[in-house]
Amino acid sequence: MDHPVTRLLLVPKPGSCDPETPLAQVVLRYQAAGSDEFNDMQQVLFSHVDVAALGGEQAVAAVGTPLAIGLPVALERPRSRGRLSLASADPRIQPLIELNFAADPEDLRRLVEGVHLAWRIAHEPEIARHVKRVALLTEDAMSSDEALARYVHATVTTQFHPCGTARMGPSGDPMAVVDQYCRVREAQNLRVVDASVMPTIPRANINLTCIMIGERVSDWMRGRGLGPRPAPAQARDSPHTGGRRDPVDRWPGEGQPVAGVALVWPRSRTATPAPPLGRSRSGAGREVGPRVQPRPPTTCGSRHPPTRDMTTVLTP
Repeated sequence: MDHPVTRLLLVPKPGSCDPETPLAQVVLRYQAAGSDEFNDMQQVLFSHVDVAALGGEQAVAAVGTPLAIGLPVALERPRSRGRLSLASADPRIQPLIELNFAADPEDLRRLVEGVHLAWRIAHEPEIARHVKRVALLTEDAMSSDEALARYVHATVTTQFHPCGTARMGPSGDPMAVVDQYCRVREAQNLRVVDASVMPTIPRANINLTCIMIGERVSDWMRGRGLGPRPAPAQARDSPHTGGRRDPVDRWPGEGQPVAGVALVWPRSRTATPAPPLGRSRSGAGREVGPRVQPRPPTTCGSRHPPTRDMTTVLTP
């Protein structure tokens, strides 16, 4: 799963597009007309877009400017599902990833409607006074849903929110890879602690949810948040610890080795090899050592406490 995104690119008037300003300053979340999913859409106003980074000099020539104002249109609750498959039994060969964006007619319909809304926003006086024209789209194209469907298929790409490739679920679910504690089923001392365990895709950027998953699982691994601790009275002399007292009852996951695996999907919508493990943008894919040392909880900014409630953030 991922959030598919298309966009409008606006050719700015001189002085209206400053790359020194923050990239995204306004975000709109809304429910598409006719949709039964609350807040299933997101639009963002990008102050500046490096057009060459999207498609090289060919894109710059097509858009008519190297620096544009962007209006991304993102689908936050897609129905289409991609596919992750093995290309080889050789673990050194990267798997194949098929993004399959906008394959479901309802996904396509909502993205087309989002392009209509973005067009209206681009022509509001507060925006239009900074813009020469909308690139790649015309009034004629906007009057044809067929033409807009072709535009969406040609421009849709990833919002870089891949998740759900090793989803959490009950033991009876044949597609569930991990249990409710992110432990890999049918494997000892192995966990997956990243966006791939999400059973559904959140209706928002997934960074905060990933931080919360890491915080929550690290609590479990240190013996926190699993209900009352066993009474510490039972202990025995251990020959493996130089005569030190060794607790009889070990809390689930304590002192166990753990490995985390993450995959980041590329831009292409076709079956494409994934990037090498450990080289994703997030730095995920590291192997964690055999014992997890206690550490202070991390935060997303000094003013914000760490998130602890998995139910709140994962609830669709």
